Parts: sequence; structure tokens; C-alpha cells
Amino acid sequence: MFNQLLLKRTLLLSILPFSVGGCDHGGLTDPAMDPQADFALVKGASEKVQSLPFHGSTTGMLVGQTFPAPEGRCPAARPILAEYRGSGTATHLGRFTVVGGECMYFDPTDPGALSSGEGRYRLTAANGDWLHVAYGVTAVRFEAPPSPWVLWTAPVRILEGGGRFEGAKFVGVTWAGGYNAMTHETYSTLDGRIIYDASHRNPGMDSGGS
Repeated sequence: MFNQLLLKRTLLLSILPFSVGGCDHGGLTDPAMDPQADFALVKGASEKVQSLPFHGSTTGMLVGQTFPAPEGRCPAARPILAEYRGSGTATHLGRFTVVGGECMYFDPTDPGALSSGEGRYRLTAANGDWLHVAYGVTAVRFEAPPSPWVLWTAPVRILEGGGRFEGAKFVGVTWAGGYNAMTHETYSTLDGRIIYDASHRNPGMDSGGS
């Protein structure tokens, strides 16, 4: 039977790859801004700007961790940089890849002290359009033994976008998922709304992105 000691040992390598740096915490913990204010922030706002449902899912793997994190990437409270690679599908993005990482802290003698945040990820659609997204500190919980899964959730915002997502904003988007401390596999879902001007295009890269 999977016991607490085994969980502690597996947590020596456990990272929450979405629970997805830098020391810039400004505005990352509560990205769900007023929708009307978001409309005003979309570059080139016009009648084509839309607030639309945004839903997606991903799968992937933890691919590396660095301790201490590169200078300036993570705060002292979370000195380990975890790196993640994956892929998924989402409304408006279609098929996309995920590349990025987050900062974390854990004590193998006290799994409950696990902390993660400062996530920075690039979501790239098949046609090259992209979103650079971020979040602050995640909420983390463990599934009951014998499950090796660690679950997390965080509000997420868009820092920057390219192609049709230039100037895009998330409204009330939550990123949530799980990390398997035995296999290092991950899964996640994205749910909320997105505001963007669909008339924006990535010149020369208009195929394969839906």
C-alpha cells in the first residue's frame, strides 16, 4: 500500500509544472479584471473585439528542475525552477504546444509545506499565433493515499499575445490540473473567457491554426 513515507520520497522530485517566474508578483494573483476595462485595453479595439468562452485541456511532463533557480527568476520563498513541456487543444487556439515553468518550494520531510507559483508559459498555436500567460501563487492539495497525484489551481492572465491574439486578455480564466509524483505526468484544464480582436493575423502563418 502506498504510504506517507513513499509520498515524501517521491516529492523529492515532485514539481507542479502548471501550478504553471520572476520576482514580479504585480497583478498576477488576481487577473480577473473588469470585462469593460479589458475591452478598453485590447489593442486596436473595434467591433470585431469579442468576449468569448475559452476552454482547453493539456497533457505533458515535467522535463527538468534547477536549484537554485537562475538569478532573478524566482523569489527566495520558492527557489526551485521547474520546467514543463506539453500540448493541448483549446477554443480559439486549436492545437497548441506549452513551454515554460514555475517556481516552487518543498520540504521532503513535510509534504504539506509544498508551495508553487510565479508561472510563466508560452502557448503556441499550430499557425504560430501565441499567448504568453502567467499566474501568481497556486492553491495545492494532495489526493488521499494511495494516489500519487498532487492537484493545483490558479487564476491566470495573459501578459502578451501574437498574431490574432495581439492585445488579448483573459477574463476570469482558471488553470487547474494535476501532477503525478511517481511518473511526472501532468494534465490541466483552462476555463473562463477571452477578449481578442479576431481580425489580427500573423502574416504568412494563416494555415493549420484552427
